[in-house]
Amino acid sequence: MTTFTLSLPLTVVLLGAAMTGAAAAQAVPPVPSLINAVDIDRVRALYGSAAYEEALAAMPAVNGESVRTDLEQYRALCLLALGREKDAVATVERLVRDNPTYLPAAGDISPRMQTIFAAARLKLVPALAKAAYGEAKAAYETSNREGAHAAFKQTVELIDSLPATEQAPLADLRLLAGEFLK
Repeated sequence: MTTFTLSLPLTVVLLGAAMTGAAAAQAVPPVPSLINAVDIDRVRALYGSAAYEEALAAMPAVNGESVRTDLEQYRALCLLALGREKDAVATVERLVRDNPTYLPAAGDISPRMQTIFAAARLKLVPALAKAAYGEAKAAYETSNREGAHAAFKQTVELIDSLPATEQAPLADLRLLAGEFLK
């Protein structure tokens, strides 16, 4: 058997290096998900230079996960610019389902995209408000007061986010949800 003898200074250096390496390995942040790793500035620049296919390629595929609002907005804009309106509408609808109160600023998107967003919200938000009310009612019935309050509040916010002319069919639902918030 071979025995190695290390001097004290060398042992301290090696031990310190091993500990530093272990600490460094623990200090490395977890790798962000693909969606978070996308450089939105790059996507924005590609879109701004009319490189729509490249901008789409720079974004991750959507696979049932919750979507990032900024990326999905650019995805929809690129698809619309490429003449793929059906895909753009599907993208906006997915965005609205994941973030129903989101509406981009009018100055950030074209009038056509504003129309697509408005149509998607009119199509989806009433059902989302009804679902939120159902969740609120279920939470209330199980004495989950905090959950009920949050869901009733969401119901009211969803209904209020619609144009006034579209709120009328949901007036009773809004009244009920509002009463629970008092």
